[in-house]
Amino acid sequence: MIPVLDASAGDLGSDVLDAYGTWGFGYLVGHGIPQGLIDEVFAQSRRFHALPLEAKLAIEVDRTHRGYIPLNVST
Repeated sequence: MIPVLDASAGDLGSDVLDAYGTWGFGYLVGHGIPQGLIDEVFAQSRRFHALPLEAKLAIEVDRTHRGYIPLNVST
C-alpha cells in the first residue's frame, strides 16, 4: 500500500523518511494546493511531453541541472 502523508497533520519528518526510505514514494494530501492548479500542471506536462523530440531538446538539461532529460541518457 502506498503511504499517504497528510501535510495538515503537522510534522511529517519521520513519516516522510519512512515513506521515501522504505517505499521510494508516497501520496501527499492536505497540502492546500487547489485541485484546479494540480489539474493544469498535469495538462501542461502532457502537452510538453507530446511535443516532438526536437522541441524538447531545445531545452535540454543544462549545467545547472534544469531542463529536459531524454529517455535512456541518464543512469
